[in-house]
Amino acid sequence: MAWCERKRIGYIFGLAGNTVLLGRVSALAEDAALGRLSGEADKVRRYGEFRYAAKSWKTERRVIARVEAGPQSLPRRRPGCRQPLHRDQGRITRAQRSASGIRS
Repeated sequence: MAWCERKRIGYIFGLAGNTVLLGRVSALAEDAALGRLSGEADKVRRYGEFRYAAKSWKTERRVIARVEAGPQSLPRRRPGCRQPLHRDQGRITRAQRSASGIRS
């Protein structure tokens, strides 16, 4: 990223998720999940933007987050229950596990 900035080259990178990023998008994730549950659409997306700096970065950078809730985004079972919630509900997606689909 620093090389691109020094050369004045625009860039888009995907960020690996962490607890700080998950915290920054938790409201978006909740809103998307509620939209999905209320029947807004089969796949509901929410977007957000914020400034962020990893410990290894010398400066903050603009991060654009995309959070997605769909049939494959919901847990398969309620905690403590052996029965699936619904037959077409999948696991929490990799994107959601890694900061709810954060993309920069």
